[in-house]
Amino acid sequence: MEYGCTIAVAALPQEQSQPLALSLRDADQWHTTFGSGRESTAGVKVNHKSVMGYPAFWRGVNLLANGVAGLPVDVFKRTGEDREIDHKHPAQKLIKRKASPVQRARKFRKTMQAHALIFGNGFAYIERSGPMNTGNPVAMWILDPQSMIVRYMDGEL
Repeated sequence: MEYGCTIAVAALPQEQSQPLALSLRDADQWHTTFGSGRESTAGVKVNHKSVMGYPAFWRGVNLLANGVAGLPVDVFKRTGEDREIDHKHPAQKLIKRKASPVQRARKFRKTMQAHALIFGNGFAYIERSGPMNTGNPVAMWILDPQSMIVRYMDGEL
């Protein structure tokens, strides 16, 4: 069973007699219907690519993403009432040194944080060893947040 909304109905403008059905995938129609538009009042198109060209926006994203990426991060194991760093856990290497064969862990964390700031979420695929990808994590690959759809199914995201 799949939960979620795929069509929304906009409020009726005075001159319209039928409700306007909007697909959640039609961003242009959403912007037109609700008045935000794809262009600013100055006529400049604003999207994730154009705003990165503004030094203040880029600097803010860069400062926050670098700051978060530089925070200490470890995998812990419980030892009774206490906890200690689990240096042997397979994910420890991924989050501390190399997230994948082509990307260091800090760059991975910085990119994930930047995606979260710009798009609202950051996504990664966890590659695992073993048959059917069921073993220990061996790599984390960044996914394009604009290509992801978050769905609520059977009580889980």
